[in-house]
Amino acid sequence: MRLYILFLALTATAIAAPARDYKSLLAEAVPLGGFENFMEKYLGECGANPDQYECRANASAYRNKMNGQLFQMLVGEESANMISAGPYDEATGEALVYLTPFFPSGASALTQEIPRKIDSTGNPIFTQLEIPTHPILASSARWPRLFGGRELRLQVIFRPQSSWVMKQKGGKERKGVKAKIEGIAVQMARTGETIGTWTP
Repeated sequence: MRLYILFLALTATAIAAPARDYKSLLAEAVPLGGFENFMEKYLGECGANPDQYECRANASAYRNKMNGQLFQMLVGEESANMISAGPYDEATGEALVYLTPFFPSGASALTQEIPRKIDSTGNPIFTQLEIPTHPILASSARWPRLFGGRELRLQVIFRPQSSWVMKQKGGKERKGVKAKIEGIAVQMARTGETIGTWTP
C-alpha cells in the first residue's frame, strides 16, 4: 500500500502542469474593459433599482459567466496606490516593488484574499507581495521618486472567483471580489516598458 501511495504521489508530481510565465498568461488573457462597470455588475450594486429581484438575479448570472475566466486590466499611475518602493541594489540595478493586492473601485475592491482583519483606520489587511524588477537605470535616490511621482502603472492578470462582504464598525459593510491573481507587471507609465513581473 505504501509503495502504491508513493507511486501516485510521484506520478502526480511528474504530470503537474509547469508554472506559467507572464507573457503566455498575458497572451491568453482577455482585456477586462471598464473596471468600475465590471465591479458593479459582479457585486450587484442595485441601489434604488425598483426590481431588486431581477437586479440580484442578473448579478448572479454575471458572476457565473465571469468566474474562472482569465482577464487582464491596467491600473493607471494615478490609481496605483497599492505599490511602494522596496530596496534597490546599486550594484545590480535590481529592486523590489511591494504590492498590497487590493484594487479599489469606489467603496468596493478586487482582492486576492477575503479580508479577515482591519487596521486602526478601518482598512482591510492583506498579505503583501514582493515583485522583483529587472536591472533598471535608476539609483537608490531615484528609485523611490518613481513611486512618489506616480511614474509607474500596473498590468494585472486575474480570474474572478467569488464575492465577499466584510462587516465594519458602525454596522457598515464593505464589499469586494475575490480573485486569483495570476500575474502582475510593473510598467513605466510614460512608455509602457515592463520593469518587473510576478507570478505565483
